[in-house]
Amino acid sequence: MSEPLHIDGSLGEGGGQILRSSLSLSLLTGRPFTLTNIRAKRKKPGLLRQHLTAVLAAAQVSGSTVHGAELGSDRLEFEPAAPRRGDYHFNIGSAGSTILVLQTLLPAFLPPSAARGNAKDAMGDPRGYSHPMPKGNGKEKENGKEKGKGKEDSHASSRETAKVDSHASPQAVNPGAGPLAGPVRFTLEGGTHNPFAPPYGFFANAFLPILQRMGVPVSAELHRPGFYPAGGGRLSLQLGSVPSLKPLDLTERGPLQHIHARILSAHLDPNVAKRESRVLQKRLNLPPEAIEIQDFPNSAGPGNLIEVHIHHQNIHEVITSVGRKSLRAESVAQRAATQTRNYLASQAPVGPHLADQLLIPFALAGRGSFRTLPLTPHCRTNLDILQQFTGVTFQQEELRPGLVELRVGGGPF
Repeated sequence: MSEPLHIDGSLGEGGGQILRSSLSLSLLTGRPFTLTNIRAKRKKPGLLRQHLTAVLAAAQVSGSTVHGAELGSDRLEFEPAAPRRGDYHFNIGSAGSTILVLQTLLPAFLPPSAARGNAKDAMGDPRGYSHPMPKGNGKEKENGKEKGKGKEDSHASSRETAKVDSHASPQAVNPGAGPLAGPVRFTLEGGTHNPFAPPYGFFANAFLPILQRMGVPVSAELHRPGFYPAGGGRLSLQLGSVPSLKPLDLTERGPLQHIHARILSAHLDPNVAKRESRVLQKRLNLPPEAIEIQDFPNSAGPGNLIEVHIHHQNIHEVITSVGRKSLRAESVAQRAATQTRNYLASQAPVGPHLADQLLIPFALAGRGSFRTLPLTPHCRTNLDILQQFTGVTFQQEELRPGLVELRVGGGPF
């Protein structure tokens, strides 16, 4: 195994994305890493529950070795092993984002591009893993009961992991036979509609369809919403075998087809959603029938979120605005409307949040391009981590003020 990369978590935006991208890319490339100053620029630095769950989940699906996996830790050492397909269940134990954990795991099960010239090893894995496939070290479950703990193996996560295992609850239900054979299923519990993370509606309707167009057989289902701060949500994702990724060019939106909005509400006065609907109708010139109000009586706690779905011929973007106690309903809707109008005026097919999520899949495809709004610090940090692990670069060109094109450049990935 190669020498570990040393990554400073205080660089760039200095948040949890550095950790999540490092985990994904380590599993993809087989490169170990040491991450210091984790989330150094956040009010509460170090690993929080959702970040810890991402670490434990990455170790669980692969049998990777990890040191420093505990709440509040500002240093992590991760030695990857080959991801194993199977049936996995992860419980964050709080309202931490299930989507961010999924976005850590999902890239690890996508294939590096054949165009990059990687030869498969004896196990058929093009990632460069040469050690024997580790066996799953989670607790197997049968009919909801523990079947047996099994023996600890040399690739299992470190002792620090065990200290917080009862909170994060990663469990490998049926570990699979290998990284490229058979389906994988993830079930996650925690937050699904969070203020500082991609909500489920964006993930399922904007991000996943692009993966499907790239040839990824993936689907997701929301079983129960989990709003901040109560959490308690549950979702699942299924991913089939992926032989290769198809490159995409998302440089033109095509004609606008329609816009519709969803207002998600749980345990709130019905007038809140009605007030938001009136603002959306006025600011976006939407007829009442273009706005759907969805009530979630099965939610563990109160919550409110607006999704504006923008359908162009070549892309489906989703703008979201999360309600909070400190915000009036009109302010939540005004924010959604303003972001929607800004997106429509930009002529960019890909919004800033979606752009960040497309970097790894596009790099894996070996080529492709997309146009987006000016890059966020989040996106720039992600580009830097991607280049450190893979050598892949993206050529950036400002076509005009407010419109940037990214093209997959050279690199050995």
